[in-house]
Amino acid sequence: AAYRRMDRPEVAKLLARGEAHAAAVESGARTFGVDPELLMGVAATESSFVPRDSADGGHGLFQVTAVPASAAVRRDFARCTSAKLRCAPARSRS
Repeated sequence: AAYRRMDRPEVAKLLARGEAHAAAVESGARTFGVDPELLMGVAATESSFVPRDSADGGHGLFQVTAVPASAAVRRDFARCTSAKLRCAPARSRS
C-alpha cells in the first residue's frame, strides 16, 4: 500500500482526502452493519482516497473489480420466498 512509503505530511494529505468521503462511508457502514473504521481502512489501502479506475480493473474508492465468470453464481441459483425467508434450489430448465 502506498501509505507505507509516505512521510508525515503525505499521510496528513491522505487523511484530509479521507474526510471528504467520511459521511458517505459512515452512511454505507450503517446501512450494511459494517464498522466505518474498517471501510475507511479499506478505502485508504485500496485507493488512498482517490477514487479512479485502475489498470487492473479496479473502480472507485474501494477499487471494486468485476466477479470473474468462474466465480459468478447464477441469479436463479436460489429462489427465496419473502414470507418465510427460506431459500429453495432453482428448478432445472431442462
